[in-house]
Amino acid sequence: MSSGHDLGPLDGLEICPECRTLCGPCVPSLGNCTRTLVQECRCERRSRPRGECHPDWSGFDVPMAVELCRCCGRVPLRSGSRWSVWLCEDCKTRVLALNHRFRRTIVPIGRHSMMHGIGLSGPATGTAEDDAAVTEFCASANGLFRAIDRLEEWAGERVAYNIYRLGLDVDAPVRLTEYLDCIEESRDPDLTAESTFQSLLRRLQVIDRVEVS
Repeated sequence: MSSGHDLGPLDGLEICPECRTLCGPCVPSLGNCTRTLVQECRCERRSRPRGECHPDWSGFDVPMAVELCRCCGRVPLRSGSRWSVWLCEDCKTRVLALNHRFRRTIVPIGRHSMMHGIGLSGPATGTAEDDAAVTEFCASANGLFRAIDRLEEWAGERVAYNIYRLGLDVDAPVRLTEYLDCIEESRDPDLTAESTFQSLLRRLQVIDRVEVS
């Protein structure tokens, strides 16, 4: 099976039954890489010493080629860059509208702070204005990191929920291609992107409902 998202063949990838992230052989579509690499799940990556990355993934910001949308868990997305977007188009549209409405990052769209308008311009000169800017940046960055942690937790739980609703084995690795085929064929209203977004809002205790046209 090939993806329609320019991700290369997905047949070798599986969903880890512990962390619910993807692992297995893949061909990254980022940059000029044409060789097969083995993607590790979050469990495996966290078992490595801090800062150590598998040598095969040199040249990548993150040792990942593919990951599932962190909101709905329904769509595979290209990864590997610090600028990689974590959300499919449907979820990203809703999340950007939500963040705009509250004028802050309720749900992150990616790992880099600049993707959320959080950054410092130029070297600090020790002025009061600089000190205030640094303080504001630190507060915003800390808020973003907390939001990333919440979204990561949600993403794993959502994929686990999807697997359960699809009637797949929740205690064993699930082939990504099988999972995506079941998602495509499912008519379960609880598995739609809209339903998932509303569940995420309730989980974050933001608001009961946000309509996005």
